[in-house]
Amino acid sequence: MGIIYYVTIMRNQQRTRETSLKLQEEAEKSRQRDMIFLRFQGFDKEYHDAIADVLDQEWGDTIDDWRTHSPESRSNFNYVQVRFNNLGVMLKNEMMEPDLFFQVFPTGNIIRFWEKMEDIILDYRETTGDVRYNEGFEYLYIEAKKRFPEIGKRVNI
Repeated sequence: MGIIYYVTIMRNQQRTRETSLKLQEEAEKSRQRDMIFLRFQGFDKEYHDAIADVLDQEWGDTIDDWRTHSPESRSNFNYVQVRFNNLGVMLKNEMMEPDLFFQVFPTGNIIRFWEKMEDIILDYRETTGDVRYNEGFEYLYIEAKKRFPEIGKRVNI
């Protein structure tokens, strides 16, 4: 009789732990979804104006070339690359399913922006020794390119 009672208690505790774990996982997914959609709200007119400004210019290959641009254009560059870097960090840390992520976020802009600015980003890393600069953005680009290899550099018309 004691063994049956003990086994029953242990099974109930296991079920309670499993239920608690499922509830915690659901709460975490909900929190992550909320965070993703807050991030998504950052893709507004200001974002579109900033990325258009950056993609429509010739930037050169080095951080010194970058410095020759207007403060507004450099600010637009930073505005966009910080968003993409943060998204890459979130994707790398599995805060959203990749399939859903690439349905929600602007994949073409991610790829075109990285390819246009890669030389400057890499030069900045080398010049400053900050080897992790835009690491999240680079991860985001690599994942986007794996999924959408046909998207390439923007052609100016």
